[in-house]
Amino acid sequence: MSLTIHHFSELPEARHTVALGAVKSASAIRRGAFSSVALLYTLIIYAGPAGVIAVTAAGFSGVLRMATIAMSPILYALLFVTFAGVLARLHARYVVAGKFARDTGTELYFHRRLYGLCWTSVCYFVPIYAVALSVPFLKKVLFRLFGYEGSLDFVTYPDTWIRDLPLLRIEKGAHLSSKATIGTNVVLNDGTVLVGPVHVSEGGLVGHLAMLAPGVSMGPRAQVGVGVAVGINSRLMAGAQVGPGALIEHNVVVGENTRVGAKAYVGTRSKLGPNLVIPGGAVIPPNSTLETQEDVSRICR
Repeated sequence: MSLTIHHFSELPEARHTVALGAVKSASAIRRGAFSSVALLYTLIIYAGPAGVIAVTAAGFSGVLRMATIAMSPILYALLFVTFAGVLARLHARYVVAGKFARDTGTELYFHRRLYGLCWTSVCYFVPIYAVALSVPFLKKVLFRLFGYEGSLDFVTYPDTWIRDLPLLRIEKGAHLSSKATIGTNVVLNDGTVLVGPVHVSEGGLVGHLAMLAPGVSMGPRAQVGVGVAVGINSRLMAGAQVGPGALIEHNVVVGENTRVGAKAYVGTRSKLGPNLVIPGGAVIPPNSTLETQEDVSRICR
């Protein structure tokens, strides 16, 4: 009869306990470090450009110094965008689709928050953001540094809400109106955040105050009017139009060239076929499938 003596670390329960302890320790370190790292990033982004300009000006004399001082607003804007973008690049790969705990102790959310800090530093600094959007070179530098890979030939504004640039796909000729929300993320009351891509195809139009939820896809020339809300994972096919104030719930498909009237309601998981006209103020119940105009008339009597 032999007796096998296991080392403590060889026991499954012990390994699990040690691993769990290491995870908790790492989480605690990240939580504790987040505020300090965020403060450091803020100082680098806001004060770094001024420091570079001051050192550069001090190294010159006469005309060159005066020229550096005269150009300092332009240099500050360029360096501000660059500093913020370079820091964001360190974290861009953590901007991914999914549902995550809003806890800086987790690796993913820790990096996501730091990426977000870099982006909001730019987009909330309206004068610099407005200049960056107006100058093609600066717009390219800004969006590429923050991980955006789509077309740059689209219109957006300083008060258009865009986030999570690696998850955005905006195609040529798209127009994202003032105060529209391109909502790649939604905060939920269970302590999580839901994140998903948003795709606006060529010639797509997102109206003033319109809101697109995570996972929304708009086909070529699709339009959503003023104040429209489009729910999670809904799809608007090519040429679809949604009138002002309409509500498109989650997981809805609006068919090619179908028109949804103003203040209409389309319930969750409904499917609207192509070339339909949904009257203004109509209520389409959840899980409806409308393939012909007769189907529309039957529901909207």
